[in-house]
Amino acid sequence: MRDAGWVSASPSPSGLGAGARLIALYVRRHPQAFALATVGAVLFGVATVAWSWAFGNVVEDVVRPFFAGETPGWRTAFLALIGIGMLRSTSAVLRRANAAIHRQRNTASWHEMVTDQLLAQPISFFRRQTTGDLLAAADNDADAAVTILSPLPYSLGVMVLLVTSIVWMLNVDLVLGAIGAATFPLLILANRRFEDKVQEPTERVQAGIAVLAGRTHEMVDGFGAVKALGLEGLMKQRLDEQITVVTTAKVEAMRIRVTFEAVQDIFIPVVNVLSILLGASRVRSGAMTVGELVSLLVLVNLMAWPLRLLGWALTDLPKSVAGARRVSALLNVTVPPLSLVLPTVASEHVIELRSVRVVHDDGRVALDGIDLDIRRGETLAIVGPTGSGKSTLLDVISGLETPASGERRVAATASDIVMVFQEPVVLNGTIASNLLLGSAGKVTKEHLKQATAIAEVDEFVAGFADGLATRVGERGVSLSGGQRQRLALARAIARRPDVLLLDDTTSSLDAETEERVLGRIETGAMAETLVIVAARPAAITFADRLVVLDEGKIVAVGTQSELLQTSPLYVQLVEALASNTKAPA
Repeated sequence: MRDAGWVSASPSPSGLGAGARLIALYVRRHPQAFALATVGAVLFGVATVAWSWAFGNVVEDVVRPFFAGETPGWRTAFLALIGIGMLRSTSAVLRRANAAIHRQRNTASWHEMVTDQLLAQPISFFRRQTTGDLLAAADNDADAAVTILSPLPYSLGVMVLLVTSIVWMLNVDLVLGAIGAATFPLLILANRRFEDKVQEPTERVQAGIAVLAGRTHEMVDGFGAVKALGLEGLMKQRLDEQITVVTTAKVEAMRIRVTFEAVQDIFIPVVNVLSILLGASRVRSGAMTVGELVSLLVLVNLMAWPLRLLGWALTDLPKSVAGARRVSALLNVTVPPLSLVLPTVASEHVIELRSVRVVHDDGRVALDGIDLDIRRGETLAIVGPTGSGKSTLLDVISGLETPASGERRVAATASDIVMVFQEPVVLNGTIASNLLLGSAGKVTKEHLKQATAIAEVDEFVAGFADGLATRVGERGVSLSGGQRQRLALARAIARRPDVLLLDDTTSSLDAETEERVLGRIETGAMAETLVIVAARPAAITFADRLVVLDEGKIVAVGTQSELLQTSPLYVQLVEALASNTKAPA
């Protein structure tokens, strides 16, 4: 559903053109609900004109004869009034129900498109995006983009109502009809002026909300550091400043809106008064009947609310355009293709990298000329100094990072590649729900039991009163770092993946626990192929081969005994790793 290119990300000189394209997009996405809502709105508009006609007949055929001492013809007049009233009610229900359905479906479409776009992006995309912008696009901007849809069908019905009313008023009386017809161009000009003025502050509101969401997220996410460093005052100041920016823009947009609505509030009553004065004179002269005058006045008053709603639609249009433009900017980000050839790898390999080069946004080369074959069934350890590109290499192997050039080839039999990060992903919920996350139908009870034993999850779960039903809080806040790592590790190995990638996954465990866990994984056949970013000797011990990285290049590949003889850098790394002890977690 990549149809978000309806408007460029840059501001448009006029919101009406962009708004029309946006509305056309919404209609194309879900035409049935919109068509039903529009039919209801049109019927309501026609019934409104008919209502004023019927009300005039009641005055002419019932009220006037009653005061004149004549026999009133009440039956036909009242039956017509009741029938038209029922038509108005039915059409209003049809319009409102389908307008709500149309809005909700389009809102869901935005959310689905944003989700698909985010999931399709490589990990490098998220490194250069602010959390606030992504949260705003997925939530506030997407909701703002469909604000126009609530009054839209009624507004289209109002246009039908306007045309029908003008024709009927001109047919009843040319003079009063001409006055009524002249009011509509004036309202349209006022609406156009409002659109031009309110567009810019509305854009600032949406952008400011995104920044505010990002700063709020930073404060909540790093609350421990904020408290520990005594930065409460600084964070409050940053939030207050951004709140002021958003408030200022909102107040400016609201001031323009209030001014526009005040003009409407004054304009329509003035037209009513003029119609009454001129209509009374026309009745006195015999140019029209009392019933016709009453029906015209009823119609003008019935028109007041639809015209106000039309004005509301136009005031919502800039907000929808601004929200849709921001979401569209995210959706139009190109998803770089991943160089992937199937199944051209050699039979003994599961993954092959050829001339892989990764360049970060700042121009720094993270990996350069990487050629690597990962053999089926082996345990491969990746070592290197800090900043050498170990995690980036693992990202490329997993498919999370798209190389600037080169190829990543994966065997057709390696359908399940699972990666566990140093910072584990733990969601708000129970331990059980986190262990089974995304694994419905893939993990048997026996596999889960083995995985929790291998990662020693069952040991710390035994100390919780609710066991696996224990809720862990946002990001697993109630668990220690080591417990979170073991939970994430058990979740991964329970799937029995073809390739298991561990990015310094056991860094929060004490050395003895790490050695036990890695030993169980290696001997338990919980993953056919294992690739580990090694930060301590335990990971190296179980490796069949080691890859030594330095400044984004592979400088040595071999067994531990081979590298101890041929690679001075590896010797230095081993000595450094041996001194890297961890406290129990």
